[in-house]
Amino acid sequence: MHTRKTRIVNRLGIHGRAANRFTHVASQFKSHVFVERADDAMKKANAKSIVFVLALCLNLGDEVIVSAEGEDEEAAVNALVECIESMPPEE
Repeated sequence: MHTRKTRIVNRLGIHGRAANRFTHVASQFKSHVFVERADDAMKKANAKSIVFVLALCLNLGDEVIVSAEGEDEEAAVNALVECIESMPPEE
């Protein structure tokens, strides 16, 4: 399993459009991919499900842990962290 921490930089957090972008990236990988709130390990979601990602209620500045397990786990985690860190502030 590969994991990395990052912070939400989008001023609107991970809302509809941003969650759609995030889950689209996650769906490109074969690995099982998850995102969780760093402040609450009970709030962990399948990163390929827009409903579960939205349920995390991720806001600007929230720290998250992205993890993946499978044959392309490192690439999946790196791509998702890049997705989070590169989201335009207005998206």
